[in-house]
Amino acid sequence: MLGGHRSGGAEPPAVDLDRPSAARVHDWLLGGSLNTPADRAVGRSLTDRLPVLVPLARAHRAFSRHAVAAMLRQGIRQFVDLGSGLPTVEHVHHVAQAEHPQARVVYVDHDPDTVAQAELLLRDNPFAAAVRADLRQPLTLLDAVVRTGLLDVTEPTGLLAVDVLHLVPDREDPAGLLRRYERLLAPGSCLALSHCLAGAAATLVQQRLGELAHTGALFPRTRAALRAWLASFTLLDPGLADLPWPDSAPPPDEPDSALAVCALALVGSAGQRPARPAADENPVCPAGRRSTVRAMSSPPPAGTIRPATPEDATALAEIHVASWQAAYAGHLPDGFLRNLSVADRQRSWQQWLAATDQASSVLVAEADEHVVAGFAAIGPSRDDNAAPGTGELRSIYLHPKHWGRGLGRLLHDQAIEALRQRRFRQATLWVLASNTRARRFYETAGWAVDGATRTDTSRDGTVLFDEVRYWRDLPPESV
Repeated sequence: MLGGHRSGGAEPPAVDLDRPSAARVHDWLLGGSLNTPADRAVGRSLTDRLPVLVPLARAHRAFSRHAVAAMLRQGIRQFVDLGSGLPTVEHVHHVAQAEHPQARVVYVDHDPDTVAQAELLLRDNPFAAAVRADLRQPLTLLDAVVRTGLLDVTEPTGLLAVDVLHLVPDREDPAGLLRRYERLLAPGSCLALSHCLAGAAATLVQQRLGELAHTGALFPRTRAALRAWLASFTLLDPGLADLPWPDSAPPPDEPDSALAVCALALVGSAGQRPARPAADENPVCPAGRRSTVRAMSSPPPAGTIRPATPEDATALAEIHVASWQAAYAGHLPDGFLRNLSVADRQRSWQQWLAATDQASSVLVAEADEHVVAGFAAIGPSRDDNAAPGTGELRSIYLHPKHWGRGLGRLLHDQAIEALRQRRFRQATLWVLASNTRARRFYETAGWAVDGATRTDTSRDGTVLFDEVRYWRDLPPESV
């Protein structure tokens, strides 16, 4: 697995050195040499107005080094650095691999030039890689990380969000992003967070940055807000602390001189170190590697799952129509949804269930009162380019009056088990691209977008459906 993240020996894309780069300006602030005259000119214009930027950048980097060392002491041997910039000046892989030469590091940045330059710097390091991804899309980002071949997410992971989340505005819900990363990380993982602190000094920095070109907006937060962000984590000593300044660079003289805070935190409920899950609680990601997604954890729903019979045709038709009309309202034309026919669906279900064989099956969910509440259909993948051993979760539908009771989760889990029992090694499913509710459900359950899209049509050819394909591995059950 290790060392396989270079794709066919392809050269990284060319780096545009003619325009200033925020990452190279940051390298200059840190005292690095991987910057151009244009970058240095921008850096000087910044520090002429804000001399505090140099010690502030170096304080964040010093905390990053401290965090990596602390994570190594926790037994962590693999790291993901969000908004990493360039891997220079004692960055994560320098610290981790000095202690453990085979420690694995993936740097993540959204800027293509930064990633291209990082790839050049790391090309001879088999245990470090750089990927382009947006930290506001945790599942897609971690999928890209997994595809490097360096990350085994059955192991604890060190996630660094150092000097980056104060660039994410409130409308992007940075607190919610942290919670999503928390759910996606394996137990025993650790978060390193540093963040600019709201106060008089930060307000001055904000104002000055607003006067300068080549800078983005800054969104400092209060200590109370940041403590709330970390409420579900287990904070390590000393908790949420002021960012230590380098000895050679004392903090500024403004009334509130604390410009930033930092924290190290374990994944898990506050005050409780998480235990490792059972092997079958970790679904897996593309390329046969473990996913960072953990099984959904709500109380077991009241209901049972059984194979469908021809006698279920009427109930399945009613569920089919009612669920489409509720779930796809606003996504598909009102007239199309209004004209869906239970009688038409009933005839289709009768034919389908009468012909069902071992290659395809339908599972039915019954509520406590033995009312048919939903169904899931599985079978071999119908995609022309499907790899051998690929199954398909063809549909999950639940009557709207049974939404929110956990039956959809139960159906999903039993459908995955049925695919596994049929010895499929991986599975795909197609989801309406605009159906964010369904997509969140599947992403939480361990599915990842694999990049395939298609436009499907209704039976009468009058309505087009833009769909995206999701993928997941189906590992055998542990014994």
